[in-house]
Amino acid sequence: MIEVLDIQDGDRGKNYPKESDFLERGHTIFLNASNVTTSGFAFQDNQYVTEEKSNSMGNGKLYEDDIVITSRGSLGHVAWYNTDIAKEIPFARINSGMLILRNKSDINTSYMYQFMKSDKGQIQISFISFGSAQSQLTKKGMENLTIIFPKCIEEQERLGCYFTNLDHLITLHQCEP
Repeated sequence: MIEVLDIQDGDRGKNYPKESDFLERGHTIFLNASNVTTSGFAFQDNQYVTEEKSNSMGNGKLYEDDIVITSRGSLGHVAWYNTDIAKEIPFARINSGMLILRNKSDINTSYMYQFMKSDKGQIQISFISFGSAQSQLTKKGMENLTIIFPKCIEEQERLGCYFTNLDHLITLHQCEP
């Protein structure tokens, strides 16, 4: 099996932000569960930390093309930190209830994102989660995730684009009166 993802968890150390560190506006958005939904990112309920606070933290910094997945609570919500979002929100970090899926091979990120949102991807997520009161995903569990993908990168790009366009079309129809 090819390792296609580098899985990162957020900083949970001594520099993890306390309630008093959060701001309504600031340098780095600190993602919370309401920012990662079943349909991607939602930026209505934002909290920020200063650049200094962000720089003091270890893991959990987002880079363009990262995929974020919720690992506790609303389990398996997936969002793609694509070029358009990275331009609008250039500094972002995940909280301790999320994981970063970072592409490290010849797989198209759009395809990977669409796979993670698909029934097949969500079923795998439910199989590798654990816990009865509140299900969780771990970094170790996510390392066992099997991503099914065409070997041809052009086919991955076409599929990723097709399903992205389909998502947009569905959203437009849902917005109609």
